[in-house]
Amino acid sequence: MTAMVLVQAHTWELHKNVDGIQVYTRKQEHSNFKQIRIVTTTTNSISAVVSMLRDKGAFHNWVYACKNANYLKILNDTESVHYQYTSMPWPLSDRDAVIHTRIHQDSLTKVVTIGVKALSNYIGTKDKVVRVKKLDAQWTLRPDPLRKTVQIEYVLSINPEGELPAWVVNLGITDGPLKTIKKMKELLPLYGRVQLSYIKN
Repeated sequence: MTAMVLVQAHTWELHKNVDGIQVYTRKQEHSNFKQIRIVTTTTNSISAVVSMLRDKGAFHNWVYACKNANYLKILNDTESVHYQYTSMPWPLSDRDAVIHTRIHQDSLTKVVTIGVKALSNYIGTKDKVVRVKKLDAQWTLRPDPLRKTVQIEYVLSINPEGELPAWVVNLGITDGPLKTIKKMKELLPLYGRVQLSYIKN
């Protein structure tokens, strides 16, 4: 019971509402960095969204500041490990991360959840590149058959490590994720005809 109270101690605050994208932040109990939540809708299918999220080689086209991303291991259609490199503006050091992803769809509601977590010791670090060790995120895709839309929710907790204090990071912590979701919505139609055997639209 105590743990549940702690999790719910801070409520989401609307930070931005731009182009049909709502961006929320809240304080976290065990981190000085704020947690981010982004909510939007799309008329594209769940398969299109999942396909885009699985297309790591195209991340540089829409994930903010991503220089490259590639699979390290594909366990099956719904579970994988990939490497992601993020370019930072001078004088900050670039970041990289090794990320484990698992996809699950509820057979009744068709809601898809995609859990994302950083793996700190999966591969060695690179010189002058800061390894992000604490990253937890979840995509939740909720179909609305009446409106023929899909709600996309993205929740992110991250410690970017390195030079900047938390209060400076928190000032602009929503900028990158908001740009990412904007670009995602712009490019989603490219995956509009994709049908995935393990996803029910």
